[in-house]
Amino acid sequence: MTTYLVGAERYAAAGTLSQIAVGQSLHLRREADNDYDPRAVSVWTLDERKLGYVPRADNKSLANLLDAGVPLAAGVAEVRHSLRPHVGLTIQVAV
Repeated sequence: MTTYLVGAERYAAAGTLSQIAVGQSLHLRREADNDYDPRAVSVWTLDERKLGYVPRADNKSLANLLDAGVPLAAGVAEVRHSLRPHVGLTIQVAV
């Protein structure tokens, strides 16, 4: 699955975009207690910087897989040095 990052303006992505590289591994984490979306899947760097979220339109299958304990591999597929429309990160996720 290829998707993008949302909500990054509230987290580290805007300030750390220049430090993110194509091919960099990412960690996906379920946030079932998220007030805005019970299927929320957050995106983190391996050094524990929260970057944002998988968009709601794409998170249902990922949330189900994570809830079932299926390990997912995630990484940066593209970096754009613009903050519009989606902070410049495209994410690739694989089972």
